[in-house]
Amino acid sequence: MIIRSREEIYNLQESLSLLSLIHIFVKNGVKKETFSEVTWNSHGTSVDDINELFLLGVKNLLETKLIIYKSFILYMGYSDEFGKIVNDAIKKHHLTTLEIQKILNLKKHRYCLWIETSLNSNKTPIWLEKFPLEYIRFRNLLLFFWDDRLHDDEAFQGTALEIVENIKGEL
Repeated sequence: MIIRSREEIYNLQESLSLLSLIHIFVKNGVKKETFSEVTWNSHGTSVDDINELFLLGVKNLLETKLIIYKSFILYMGYSDEFGKIVNDAIKKHHLTTLEIQKILNLKKHRYCLWIETSLNSNKTPIWLEKFPLEYIRFRNLLLFFWDDRLHDDEAFQGTALEIVENIKGEL
């Protein structure tokens, strides 16, 4: 019988979580080379944050399945408006295709998807949400991770909406 300390058990659980996450993305079409930069320490655990791996996987998954001209990942500090931004982004961009929302599982994981779209077709649909996903070309893709640790960082002062507007101007 092998007796392990709490820390060893925690490290093993964390490693399994990371490997499981990577496996899910690879199984869904993300190339395993995407995660080649993951750094493992001598205990077999990753020094990379699971949220970074999640965002990297989502970004590559969306780039694999969709046409994206520019993509950008932003770690974002705390904001009372974060939930409002999530809802506004979904409403404004008619993300009723659900594929993207299922991938991101927005509210549970505290991620926000901000997308600007243009049609990749000469057709003029009455309702964009009824239009097949492959006819929508994504101009800009911003993934936000709401990190409570950053709420005191001066770079993230202001409301979430102000941060979005500033970042959009730089894309």
